[in-house]
Amino acid sequence: MSEYFLKKEISPPNKATTLLPPSTNYQPTTLYDWAKFYRDELHWSIIPIIKRTKKPLVEWKVFQTRLANDEELDQWFKGKSNLEVGIGLVTGKLSGVIVVDEDTYKQKEGAPAILSTLKSKTGRGGIHHFFQLHNELRNSVNDELAVDIRAEGGFVVLPPTIHPNGKQYEWIDQARFGHIPELPPAILQAILPANKRAANNGNANFREPLKAQDFIGLNQGSRNDRLHQFVCSLLNKHPEGEARTLAWAMNLTFNPPLGEKEFNTLFDSAITFIRANPKSSSYSNNKKEIDKQRDKWQFFSADDLKEKDLPPPEFTVTPLAVEDGINMISGDPASMKSMVLVHMAIQITKGEKVFGKFDSKQSGVLVVDDENGERELKKRFNKLGAFSASLPLHYIAYPDPPMAFELADVQYLITKCKEMKASVIMFDSYVRFLDGKSENESSDTSEINRTLKEFVKTGITVIFIHHHRKAGLVKAKGGQEARGSSDLLAGVNSHLIVSKKKDSLVIKQVKLREDKALEPFEVMAVDSENKTKLSFEYVGEVKPEADLLEEAKTAILDILSQSDRPLYTKEISDAVSEAVGIGKKTSDNALKELVSEKSVELDPNKHEKNRNYYYLPDDKPSNDEPVDEIQKALDQI
Repeated sequence: MSEYFLKKEISPPNKATTLLPPSTNYQPTTLYDWAKFYRDELHWSIIPIIKRTKKPLVEWKVFQTRLANDEELDQWFKGKSNLEVGIGLVTGKLSGVIVVDEDTYKQKEGAPAILSTLKSKTGRGGIHHFFQLHNELRNSVNDELAVDIRAEGGFVVLPPTIHPNGKQYEWIDQARFGHIPELPPAILQAILPANKRAANNGNANFREPLKAQDFIGLNQGSRNDRLHQFVCSLLNKHPEGEARTLAWAMNLTFNPPLGEKEFNTLFDSAITFIRANPKSSSYSNNKKEIDKQRDKWQFFSADDLKEKDLPPPEFTVTPLAVEDGINMISGDPASMKSMVLVHMAIQITKGEKVFGKFDSKQSGVLVVDDENGERELKKRFNKLGAFSASLPLHYIAYPDPPMAFELADVQYLITKCKEMKASVIMFDSYVRFLDGKSENESSDTSEINRTLKEFVKTGITVIFIHHHRKAGLVKAKGGQEARGSSDLLAGVNSHLIVSKKKDSLVIKQVKLREDKALEPFEVMAVDSENKTKLSFEYVGEVKPEADLLEEAKTAILDILSQSDRPLYTKEISDAVSEAVGIGKKTSDNALKELVSEKSVELDPNKHEKNRNYYYLPDDKPSNDEPVDEIQKALDQI
């Protein structure tokens, strides 16, 4: 690639890089080629973008100080197309470039003419103009001119990424990666918003009082920078707690609002800025303000607790799902856990028993499904009897744009639940709503737990489906079968594990914060004759393995006592299964124990077809007893 683009001497990445014009015939052919070209030939800091979004796939701040390595590029882009992932450029010092983002499709009169020899077309028809790094310039937004600057602390999306609307980012006029020009000072001053022109001359002051009405309803392109200004202004006049509340309220007016994690990062950044550049005594008295907030904490003595009249726990499904709590149902693939969730939803809307055993509290239910889609949901609703009556059962399948466990989405769902009079919300499945977060990172799962508690605060019960880890050499127990960080399990009130066994399910409650967990129980999945209807019927508690072993031993002794000849292993296990319903594995273990206890003996004279024959000590056959001719003949058929 370098023979087409670069001189042999490559400038340091924090300086403007002089390049040879590209060959008119050469273009990288794959997404991976583009990523390598941007990093290796242009010295740009590259990050992956979540497909058909403008959101980074990774925590990208670190790539303001270092380039991605080969292993990271391979992981992000190798063997992938722009339908699977996009490419982003971290602007600023490390890449040596700034980008002027010109939204030409919504510009008004008076916008200056911006000329660059390197520019790309965005998915919405705007233009990205690429220029050399300019001093300490940071991101800015000029709403009046519909022009943004992405500099230190920013990033832009690069070709050939697919925009959320399905169109592709493209280089314009066979983009010349030749000498990247400087941004003329006159143009810079014309496109900078008024409150940042002084900053560009080294007199930054973003902490002057601002008018709240200027910030209401900001769009995605300008919200981050303007919210940072707003937060800084608030922090100079209000305690931190009040400033956070006011800033969050303003954020909710944006289109769309920032997610909780992004908001907290921005707010903390503003705090750091104000503390480093104090305008007044508000932060010199910071400890006093913090202590004032902490005074709202309420402390009680053990005697206080003794006198408190606390109500018993309430259940949406007693005791499987805690009311106003977070409840998880997990299982291996094909364990019918999604069918169990739908069955619960239907029974709750009817106020009828779950599995014909456990009382439910009648309520509306909203099912948020990003696993199965409408066709499969309709099939399941029908099979489990949802259409037998008009039920307060609501759903959304494959939400588009994607839904996430973010504060803005959760607050919207809370509003919809109130409208629908649904006090239960179900998610299938947990992993589909992470939006770039990792189920394996305790910080991410803890944040999601806090976000889900917003439902609980408003009286909405949460029930979600989650998947199990792949089986390893050591079998997980006690709820650790579920994938992800242990913080995920720590955040739930109840955890049910569903496992499939032939025509039935075994359900284990491995956690119940409010009470003692149920013993494992068995549920039959009963299909109608034409397979169009399905019902779940409670069978009973599943006996502990030790009890089953003793029951199998008793059955084996009884079976051998009634036999007029020694029996081989399979005959014994089949007879045990028919008599008491215990499986082969437990039966074989029971037989081994009986032999070691000398309650049963192995016939040394019978080893036909690798079969071991067993008998009771009192029924020991004589050494000269003839082989059973009838059995021998049957075995040869």
